[in-house]
Amino acid sequence: MAQLNAGVPYGLEDREGESAVKAEARKTAAFGAMEANSAALHPDTLVGGILNFAVDGGHAKYLVVHGRPLQVQHIPYADSLEASIHVISRLNWQTARVLLKAERDQVTAARSAAG
Repeated sequence: MAQLNAGVPYGLEDREGESAVKAEARKTAAFGAMEANSAALHPDTLVGGILNFAVDGGHAKYLVVHGRPLQVQHIPYADSLEASIHVISRLNWQTARVLLKAERDQVTAARSAAG
């Protein structure tokens, strides 16, 4: 069963005194790097992968920070929606592998379609 890590992924934290424009640019770059890293991971690698859950007309995103025991960290980016703690607590590493593979397959298909 997964554990929720209360931290915030590096680059997505709020910084005191930072303008909204600078914060958005920094967070966009940090999230883009996380997405690229997640898409490039070996299929058997969980740590660094981004899990997406459909929530209330949007998506909740979580970063896998530890494989066994499975630990995930909420990614407070874009709509910042969060999945129910019941969804997170039922998640295991096998399900996380399936979800990450599906996400990587979607990214690969989108890149192929784009040419």
